[in-house]
Amino acid sequence: MKKIFFIILLLIILCSLFAVHFALAGYKIQVALPGGPGTGEEVTLSEYIRYIYLFGLGLVGIAALGALVYGGFLYMLSGTISSQDEAKKYIWGAISGLVLALAAYLILNTINPDLVSLKEPCTSDNCPARCQIPCEIDYIWNPWFCQCTPEAF
Repeated sequence: MKKIFFIILLLIILCSLFAVHFALAGYKIQVALPGGPGTGEEVTLSEYIRYIYLFGLGLVGIAALGALVYGGFLYMLSGTISSQDEAKKYIWGAISGLVLALAAYLILNTINPDLVSLKEPCTSDNCPARCQIPCEIDYIWNPWFCQCTPEAF
């Protein structure tokens, strides 16, 4: 069973390596997100994932605010110690959720700032002028970094 699982996992990974051109294609939005592109607009997959990511962060903030308000009301209106403990659990849960969301952002930003900015790969159409110079010997054009990189990279 484990052998079949690892073979399937390996096939999925290999197939995903050849599917990069799908991520660069333009997609027409069918469901608009608040603060994102409207229905019918064409965006790349990385732009759409960026909108979903920002929308999710907004939902985390709203949920944490709701939990803080609910916990605050429980704490104010409770007269027994057991009710106050339950209210404190709501408050600490909301604060820890916000800290967890911030920590996830900071870890991704520390590893590579491009993980949180979700820029699309550079092409000759969207690269700045400094990227248009020819590469030196033993360097090749790398569209993901919009610059010349060593061949062994």
